[in-house]
Amino acid sequence: MPGNQAAREQAEVRNARASEWMKRGIALLNENTPTSLTASLRWFEGAIELRLALPLQENPWYRYVLAAGWMNRGDALTRLGSTENLAEAVHSYDQALVLLRTLDLETNPLFPRRLGLAWMNRGVTLQAQGTAASVRAALDSLDEAIALLRDPFESSRAENRAALAN
Repeated sequence: MPGNQAAREQAEVRNARASEWMKRGIALLNENTPTSLTASLRWFEGAIELRLALPLQENPWYRYVLAAGWMNRGDALTRLGSTENLAEAVHSYDQALVLLRTLDLETNPLFPRRLGLAWMNRGVTLQAQGTAASVRAALDSLDEAIALLRDPFESSRAENRAALAN
């Protein structure tokens, strides 16, 4: 049991360090210059590396915050905008989606929101690639985002209207 407690504490220290690195990356991302965006990638990639060593299967929150690192990396790459960066950004969003799809979306309202944002950001990046195939894929990604992010009461209202009409 003491070994488990020590491992949990070590994981929390590692996660806290990754959070600090993410904050540094976000500060650079917000500067939104080519130099700051490139610098932000080092912080995001460092945070990703730290979080990849966490007990991801044991703790869904660790998967959630690891996905945030991939998404921030994707955001920086999308803003840099070269063909190579856009392709790598899509890869980053795909990595985030793999993680986010493992979460039980019913347990935390943040989980479906981040999943929807990952689909939305992936769609925006695919659209920026500008090919016919990427635009079609962008529309599919945006459809996924809309399905996740729409007002949760919208379907209830539609069902109620249908019930009243009968």
